[in-house]
Amino acid sequence: MTNKAQTLNTYQMLFIRYMSPLVSLETVVQEYMNNMSIEHAKRFASKQQLPFPVVRLGEKAKAAWMVNIVDLAIYIDQQTAIAKIDHTSMNR
Repeated sequence: MTNKAQTLNTYQMLFIRYMSPLVSLETVVQEYMNNMSIEHAKRFASKQQLPFPVVRLGEKAKAAWMVNIVDLAIYIDQQTAIAKIDHTSMNR
């Protein structure tokens, strides 16, 4: 049985995976949103229409879009909570 005090949260797991506070939008799309093309994600990013904020560091026009793993963890946790509610309501 797993002790909840020893369980890693989503943020911690993302940090261990990427070893950085930021991850590229391309990586997020490939690994977590594979139903969306990178080009589509970049268009959404330019209008801040993704389900999490994105940021460009450096020269704005040339810099890659980045996602803070705190925001990515929140998004993953929110989607997981919604799925759990749906699962519970469908399996009563």
